[in-house]
Amino acid sequence: MKYCLFCMRPAEEGAAHCPHCGKRQEYTAPEYHLLPGTVIGGKFMIGAALGEGGFGITYVGVDVNLQIRVAVKEYFPNGYANRSSTASAGVSISSSLERQEIYEKGKSRFLDEARTLAKFTDEAGIVHVRDFFEENNTAYIVMEFLDGITLKDYVKKNGLLTPAQAVELLAPVMQSLRKVHTENLIHRDISPDNIMVLKDRVKLLDFGAARSVSAEANKSLSVVLKPGYAPEEQYRSKGQQGPWTDVYAMSATVYKVITGVTPDDSTQRVYQDELKAPSALGIAIAPAVEKALLKGLAVLQKDRYQDMAQLLNGLRGNDNSTVNDAPKTFAPATVALENNVGRVTAPPTAYPPQNAAPVRTGQPVYTGQPVYTGRPYAPATPNRTEGGHTATAKKGKALMFVFFLLSFVGAAAIPAALLTAGLNIGIKVGVSVGLAVVAFLPFALFSVKGVRKKGTKPATVAVLCLLLALAATVTTVVFTAAVPRLRYSGAWDEEGGNACYLDLYANGDFRLALYADGIDDLYGSYSVKDGVLYLTIPYDDGTDETVYLISDGSYLYLDTDKDLDNGYKYCFIRSV
Repeated sequence: MKYCLFCMRPAEEGAAHCPHCGKRQEYTAPEYHLLPGTVIGGKFMIGAALGEGGFGITYVGVDVNLQIRVAVKEYFPNGYANRSSTASAGVSISSSLERQEIYEKGKSRFLDEARTLAKFTDEAGIVHVRDFFEENNTAYIVMEFLDGITLKDYVKKNGLLTPAQAVELLAPVMQSLRKVHTENLIHRDISPDNIMVLKDRVKLLDFGAARSVSAEANKSLSVVLKPGYAPEEQYRSKGQQGPWTDVYAMSATVYKVITGVTPDDSTQRVYQDELKAPSALGIAIAPAVEKALLKGLAVLQKDRYQDMAQLLNGLRGNDNSTVNDAPKTFAPATVALENNVGRVTAPPTAYPPQNAAPVRTGQPVYTGQPVYTGRPYAPATPNRTEGGHTATAKKGKALMFVFFLLSFVGAAAIPAALLTAGLNIGIKVGVSVGLAVVAFLPFALFSVKGVRKKGTKPATVAVLCLLLALAATVTTVVFTAAVPRLRYSGAWDEEGGNACYLDLYANGDFRLALYADGIDDLYGSYSVKDGVLYLTIPYDDGTDETVYLISDGSYLYLDTDKDLDNGYKYCFIRSV
């Protein structure tokens, strides 16, 4: 029987287009993909690829015995596996023993994903596994075929959801996650990308990041970082992860689909929480529901709902929970880092680290120093009363106009200094509050009401305003010298055991700040040349070492020989 390569429904021999999906029956598979028509597991015929990530390729397929369409996920870590489909369906891996070990470990975790999903075949809100097996020197997971679109694309196509629509749409997923959590499992990668909207239901995809959690002290979890959806405990080597971790991600998903705004990265919110309530963005939402949503998005785990039941009840407006009512059946664990961080795509992070780009597509180019494009800090102008007069009538009015003008010019020096320095201030260090106070004082002191009430001479106020504006400008410039212009988070060693921040400063210096206790921060200088970011690390013995990083805009890939195909080491992801 002939099948359409794109939908795997029966098609007529020689037909130019599929009668079901309408697609033209022409498809050229990339050389490293399985050829359409390949049969694996003795009964699963492979069609066109539905998508691929750094750790695997997903194909549409059909069970030729049962005549049921399926989705087949193949373990194929980029940079570790290769294949020439014209020669064989078998996968070849690196000859390096170390890379082979990483490959096998990743394959084991890939199969763990299948076992995880297989426990929940009765759950309506979770994609079902039909089979899994090893073949062709790799592994496969055969799942039910979902004929739908991701929640992200659904909202893009149909517009934002109302809070009530979002809650009821996602309720089956939340209810299924309750069951997952009772089995001491957490998903750790909930987002609109991983929720599929079907004709009559929704499904949660990709349990590649899910891990069993127990009270064992040496139990470890790899780190999953999806900015905006990952709570702060997923960034910390000793962060306690549990149902509350999924609560945060689910709340962030609800926030996204009703506002269209991705919540600020939780690592930023730890330092300065500027998350806006949906009502502040013009969203019509009941106060009780908004309160519940913001509680689910609480930065600290202890302030959050502790399980999905509490969150769902709260979002339905009948919140009767109290914080720290953690489920008694769940044993939180102290999380230790494993060998990979920085995941922003669907495949599981415990698999081998992703290279800078597929070997087939060439090396990405670092395009120069990052530039802060956000809006610089500028103090808001407070309301002023009209018709104010100074104690000296006409002369006072003229002087009032003069020092108003001079003060505005002085205050304008603050954002001018920020623009000149090109820095992002106040996100990672607590200096913005002080600057805001200093910048606001001129406006408060020269207000008409203040002058009239206190009888202050306009000339005195004008001089004071100029001095304060000058002080604010100098303070801004001084503080910006200590503020990173761009921050990346990642892991410094090959096992991912040292999570860290890499800060790049405007003056050409960098700081590598490790989370691990007892390890000093590393300092040095950086430069950009020919599309490569150079880090020069000085040592106490007078020697130094230069390492190279290449960026694709979101990731930094660290290497010692500028050849990512040989000697690839570490990966950082931009976090600011």
